[in-house]
Amino acid sequence: MAAHEVVAVIEEATTARRCLTVAQRAAQLVGAMPLSALHICVDPEKLIAAAEEWDLQKMRELNEGSAKDRLAQARRVFEQWVGFSGAQVKWLEHVGDITSSLIAEVKDAALIAIAQPHNLDSADALHAAIFNTGRPVLFVPTEGPLPTTLGEHTVIAWKPRTQARKAITRTMPWLRAAKHITIIAVDESETGQDCDEILGLLKEQNLSADVRHVRTEQGQHIAARILSEAAEVNADSIVMGAFRFGQIFEWVFGGVTHEVLRRTKLPVFMMH
Repeated sequence: MAAHEVVAVIEEATTARRCLTVAQRAAQLVGAMPLSALHICVDPEKLIAAAEEWDLQKMRELNEGSAKDRLAQARRVFEQWVGFSGAQVKWLEHVGDITSSLIAEVKDAALIAIAQPHNLDSADALHAAIFNTGRPVLFVPTEGPLPTTLGEHTVIAWKPRTQARKAITRTMPWLRAAKHITIIAVDESETGQDCDEILGLLKEQNLSADVRHVRTEQGQHIAARILSEAAEVNADSIVMGAFRFGQIFEWVFGGVTHEVLRRTKLPVFMMH
């Protein structure tokens, strides 16, 4: 069965509205694709897990309430958002561990939308979405105002890497919907040949793009350069490959994906 829906993963009530809003825009961009909202209820009473994991989940209740409390809060925000927006959205809830539950629920997903995590469940969900589902992920930042549009001007952060190629291929429905595409190549050759591959991929879909070759300044992180260029061209979204070296490595050494997700105020389409 072909992937045919956008799934917004709602693990935190505080970020649910933002995630749903961006997910709805993404669904509307590609022919009113069906939208579902998923909450995974990590209930320690129903988990088969090590004692340490069980204890950790129980300790969370002191700060975040029980798993049932978190579910009720997320569902309440979802219902308020649906009432306000008038959107037709299917509600899904799954009790179990994050990874297996997410994999089970996104089998028909063309895209997984998930907000910047602020608790353990959403952090685990983001990791599982990127590394375990085989689906493209739309990362929704939670700091600062969101752009008023999505996909009108998309920036592709290009490196000739497997992850970037997969990101472009799997997000092609959204690239086809874009009014303007800009390719940003940071610290690459300025001969233009480094972008021949991506230009060829776009041309196969009858798409064209502007190309910007830029250099990082002394001491500037590549992620900062990507984001400053995206701001310069007034982009409203980014497409990029995710975690070439793995999440832990990038967290320790400040990899590009980790830093983009930490700093971005734009939604990011990405694929590992």
